[in-house]
Amino acid sequence: MTQREKEIEIDWNGLKEKVVIKRLTNGERNEIMRRSTELKIIPNSEPIVRVDPYNLKEVSMFKCIVKAPFPITEQVIKDLDFELADKIYSEIEAINSISEKKS
Repeated sequence: MTQREKEIEIDWNGLKEKVVIKRLTNGERNEIMRRSTELKIIPNSEPIVRVDPYNLKEVSMFKCIVKAPFPITEQVIKDLDFELADKIYSEIEAINSISEKKS
């Protein structure tokens, strides 16, 4: 495990298992935002930017999970129990600041 990685403990099939997550590079973070954002340009109007928070979460998890007791695919991540996904994602957000934070 490198300095850019963090190990978290999860319950998986009744066992304590480890998931390793990583800190994103700038390019990886930008790719996540591109895949999760839609820009609509309407003539004579302000552009409309829509961020899909569900896609943002799933793509972030796919990009950040390095090692897990489950296959690391976008479909498997979509199929995770929501409480487990929330736990992993909150750790990913903590080391990456993926969401735009407002002060």
